[in-house]
Amino acid sequence: MVNKMIDNRPKILLTLTVGGENGGPYTSHRRIIESELSEKYHLSPLMIPKANQLRKPKIFFSIIKKIKVEHPDLVQITGLQLEGFFMMLACRVAKVKTLVVVHGSSMDAIGIAGWKKIVLKKLERYTIKHATKIYGVSDFVSSWERLKNAKNYFGTIYNLPEKNNESKTSISNLRDKLGFSKDDIIVVSTGRITKDKGYDIFWDAIQKIGKAKKIKYVIAGDGDYKGEWEKEIFEKDYQDQVFLLGFRQDIDNILSVADIFMICSKHETLCISVLEAAMHSLPIIATNTGGIPEIVGKEDGILVENGDIAGFSKAIQTLVNNPDLRKRMGNQLHQKVLKKFDRKNILRRLNTVYYESINLSR
Repeated sequence: MVNKMIDNRPKILLTLTVGGENGGPYTSHRRIIESELSEKYHLSPLMIPKANQLRKPKIFFSIIKKIKVEHPDLVQITGLQLEGFFMMLACRVAKVKTLVVVHGSSMDAIGIAGWKKIVLKKLERYTIKHATKIYGVSDFVSSWERLKNAKNYFGTIYNLPEKNNESKTSISNLRDKLGFSKDDIIVVSTGRITKDKGYDIFWDAIQKIGKAKKIKYVIAGDGDYKGEWEKEIFEKDYQDQVFLLGFRQDIDNILSVADIFMICSKHETLCISVLEAAMHSLPIIATNTGGIPEIVGKEDGILVENGDIAGFSKAIQTLVNNPDLRKRMGNQLHQKVLKKFDRKNILRRLNTVYYESINLSR
């Protein structure tokens, strides 16, 4: 009887990009798969390679075959980027309904040539046009003309927060492991270590402050800027202050021993890293860009203009020197995100868009 009930659940495949564990889309889809919605829907991961692999015919057709074998009622695709386009194409060949979650756009990326943007824009239009339903992860995304004017656009559904922010394993001795004293102020950042995420700005802000021994910078994540940054840290003798931990699965634990969270992203549609830090009652320093102000306001955090190195360094010093301000901002922000990013409400909206997508006639 139980097996029959399970088999009767609508099947939804959610794409997870191999190697994308550091990113918001991967985290968001993983949380949905592990959520209470699994009682109503058969939620399964669809592991896919990055776009440079997806465009290879052999790999592309293997994804189509995998979709046909799974025979889902719906495939949930992350983003308008190239991976989103190829997955939309694959789902159309497999004749499967699609739900596109807009976490970002390839056109936001830094250093893309003008002709490439024209091509990418056309591919994004294709993805939008042929999606069964689309939703954005922030009101910032929902303000994009190409989305809000689309007939199949559902609106905003924020990224699903964790069920709670309790540490999964105890590493309360992190300070000891890294050689920190109880008086050291730990500034944490998490995410993909790339220049798009502003880690070159972060590094410049650190250097502007100088070698203030009491401030320790702990960065968890991986990316193409990490190697370059590690080299500069060694050459400029900041090994006792800046700690690049690489990819970690214990982000909750790292946040739990931090004093300040900072991210200098050059563009963001929302930012799961900021949301996670807010759930840990951390005071946040972040770029005033994209969907970040939907989480952090001027009363409960410090927003700095894009690329303002002096602004970021000043914000660090302000919070380092004012423990009462850190506590007030962190607590105030925590209360706000609990209400605004209410888990039950987000799950309710996800359930609605799933129902509409699956039951919508083509």
